[in-house]
Amino acid sequence: FGIHIMLAFRKTEILRLQIVDYDFKNWTILIPDSKSKNHQTNLINIHSSFRKYFEVIDWTKYPKDHYVFHSGGQPSKEQQTNRDYYTDKFSKVRQHFGFSSHHTLYGLKHTMMCHLAEQGMELRKLMTYGRFNSVDALQQYLKHYLNRPLEDLSNTIDKLLG
Repeated sequence: FGIHIMLAFRKTEILRLQIVDYDFKNWTILIPDSKSKNHQTNLINIHSSFRKYFEVIDWTKYPKDHYVFHSGGQPSKEQQTNRDYYTDKFSKVRQHFGFSSHHTLYGLKHTMMCHLAEQGMELRKLMTYGRFNSVDALQQYLKHYLNRPLEDLSNTIDKLLG
């Protein structure tokens, strides 16, 4: 679940994912418009560093219409409807490591986006990864989440736009 958050999925999108949405030959996940918050179809690439987490499951033993995430810990024909189920599980992880309540499961998305921006990911790739509709939206996002003085941030944005 956490890997999907870092791949810039929203919780509701994750809970709607079915096995049919995964393509492990091309390492992509399709989010059909019917499952997306913004009602747009999106194709998400699974970065090579995350692929090992998908390889531990034998996906072929489940029907394609099964939902990937369910409280039973296995794909299921029943959709998980409790949006907070995984948030509650993450709370135990947060407590174990002594993280404050400001560390959230969804915050992993923001951490990953900021890390990619700081590493110099191309603007178009960053927009695709975070599923932003415009450069302006991405710039506002980076200004908000990159916790640095504005002059430092302008260098990052210039580098991305460069």
